[in-house]
Amino acid sequence: MLLWTCLKIHVMCAAVWRVDSPAGAIVLKQHRHPRPFAQELQAYRDWLPGLLDARDAPHLRGPSDSQQPHHRGPSDSQQPHLRGPSDSQQPHLRGPSDSQHPHLRGPSGPQEPHLRSSSDSHSPLLGLPEPLPPAPAREPGVHDLLAVRVPALLASDRRSLGLALSAAPGERLYLGTHDSPSTLAAHAAAGRFLRALHQLPAVDDDPIPLVAAVAARLDAWHARARDILSPAERDALQRLAARRDAFAGVRRVPCHRDFTPDNWLLAGDALHVLDFEHARLDAAEADLVKLCADTWAENPALAEAFLAGHGSLDTDAAARLDVLLALHAVATLAWAERHADPDFHALGRRALAVALDRVT
Repeated sequence: MLLWTCLKIHVMCAAVWRVDSPAGAIVLKQHRHPRPFAQELQAYRDWLPGLLDARDAPHLRGPSDSQQPHHRGPSDSQQPHLRGPSDSQQPHLRGPSDSQHPHLRGPSGPQEPHLRSSSDSHSPLLGLPEPLPPAPAREPGVHDLLAVRVPALLASDRRSLGLALSAAPGERLYLGTHDSPSTLAAHAAAGRFLRALHQLPAVDDDPIPLVAAVAARLDAWHARARDILSPAERDALQRLAARRDAFAGVRRVPCHRDFTPDNWLLAGDALHVLDFEHARLDAAEADLVKLCADTWAENPALAEAFLAGHGSLDTDAAARLDVLLALHAVATLAWAERHADPDFHALGRRALAVALDRVT
């Protein structure tokens, strides 16, 4: 017997279903457009297996990550928060491999315990391997309270723009149903994950240097938002934009690009990171923008916990974050104005207030 649960239907983005059976649960996601499908497929197929294989990355493990049980929680996963405008060019993306079967593919690469998939280790439906022996015991701190996991890619279909993923347990962190220690530990774990993602080897073969691309984005969005900003706001944002030189010589790295608690599930001893449909190469600080604008402004302790796992930002990284935060605010406001969206207008105004606080 199969039980189908609709998790999301959005006419502009994707339809997401959870399918439960006696053998286990999977998530089926059908994208509406090729670009987010290709981006999410690339993340699950090319990037995340690199984290799974990172035997020299103990910072991704929890205190007993090798044999952690998988706690099943409410099935509200795979529901991203409101989406913002797309503000840059798509990177070079590779489609699915056509070897052996051109349209249906299963996951490839070993499932190591350092960053495990969210599926059950012994599920006959998913056919995942046995876990490796437990990691050596060590004293856990704020960096090590939670394991980090991601869904496993089970199959992909180019013609229907569909993905089959293992179902992740837990509740989205933004719901505010978790106690303070758990929330702090989740942010520390998210910081560890993000640093490891950004350190994956990737070729930045975009012909436009990052510093030039950021400058072009700034000019375009500032022009679109000019009439909805006051002269004082425009002046302050231009001062932030002047820090764009911090992007000189910086290469693009693998980024999630929608990295917020909306896309994290907390289940027992593990944090599950979801929804890679916006993932592509970008400046590493792009993954901090929404956290800085929407989450940390209300609770600075969360920023401290995140950076305890991620590592502190040097002066240049902080300058790049300032520039991207201003860009995020302006782009969100301009998009909200064009689409008459009051929710995005409120998001843009909050982001703008945070950005303006960073002007010196």
